[in-house]
This record gives sequence, structure tokens and C-alpha cells, in this order.
Amino acid sequence: MIDEVVIKAINAGVGAGYPPDAGAVLLIELDGPRLEVDVEADRCAALCRAHGALEVHVARDEAERALLWKGRKEAAGAVGRIAPNWLLQDAVVPRSKLPVIMREMTAIAARHRLTFANCSTPGTATCIR
Repeated sequence: MIDEVVIKAINAGVGAGYPPDAGAVLLIELDGPRLEVDVEADRCAALCRAHGALEVHVARDEAERALLWKGRKEAAGAVGRIAPNWLLQDAVVPRSKLPVIMREMTAIAARHRLTFANCSTPGTATCIR
């Protein structure tokens, strides 16, 4: 999961092609036999839409898949494009608590006039087949 601050930084630096107006991007990668992956990809896309995804995008080929993941892999470096000094915190948060934590972190950052950016490993959704 990549939030809008990180999306903008990645798009500016890597040109990963994430939707520029998205509040968040969720990268999903599936692995297995082609027929099973196709079925699972359809299920993932339906779940994403059911939970409010504005867009579901499936990588057309390996090059596009690699570019989407390149953006995610270079997220920390991309943040350096928007702030000369930044602090990286690595925390473990149960997925069920992530929305609450994100709201609270955003509120804390706003109170202290800080930029808060999040790039998580567990919304607009980007599904990769």
C-alpha cells in the first residue's frame, strides 16, 4: 500500500504510472497456475471494487508489472525527492488496525505541520495479473 504523498514522489522519480489523483495504491501480485491466477485476479478486482476502489488496473505484461514494483521498491528513496530530512519508522500494525493508525498518524502530522507519508506491505487498487 502506497499513500498519495509517496505516489507523487514515486511518479516524479520513477514514472511508475500510479494514478496521480489516488489517495492510495494497493499492489497485489498473484502467483500460481494461469487459470487459478485468472480466477483469483477476478476475485481480487471484485473485492477491490466492492470496497471502494476508484480504479483497478491489471498489468498488461512483464515490463509493466516490473515498473509497478520498481516504484514500490524505490519508495523510500523517492521520499528524499520531497524532503531533505526525513525519518523512517518501521512498525508492525495488524491489518485490522491500519485504518485507525493511518487516521491518527495523519492527524498528528497535521497538528505538528509535518508531512506524513506511508508505504506499507500488507484506496484505488492496482491489481497485477
